[in-house]
Amino acid sequence: MDSPYGLFLAGRDLEGDAPTYVSFQIDNAGQFRITRHTGEEVQELAPWTAHDDVAVLNEPATSPAENVLEVDVRGEQTIFYTNGEAVADLPSEELDLGGSIGLVAGKGLSLHITEIVIGPNRRDE
Repeated sequence: MDSPYGLFLAGRDLEGDAPTYVSFQIDNAGQFRITRHTGEEVQELAPWTAHDDVAVLNEPATSPAENVLEVDVRGEQTIFYTNGEAVADLPSEELDLGGSIGLVAGKGLSLHITEIVIGPNRRDE
């Protein structure tokens, strides 16, 4: 149950020999991380960090752990949110955000995705 899951963005050459993307993941230990993947190389942009706003599934599981992940690109800054709370803020230029987006899930997970929204910023400036 400790497999990470989350979003990826800035995906390029995903079917090729050196796929490139940025991932924003959480895990059932209540942590998040942000990494850049270039082929086999993984660069930590924000290492695994515990945060109270990452919901976890407790044993015995009586209901699902619900998490809402958001990535808000605001010009020079990109803000990462978990359940409405900002958990990281990185320079957009460092992320090189052009490319595909999608979901990433670790081994053995069953996810229920209820909404994916791509569009203009829905947060106040």
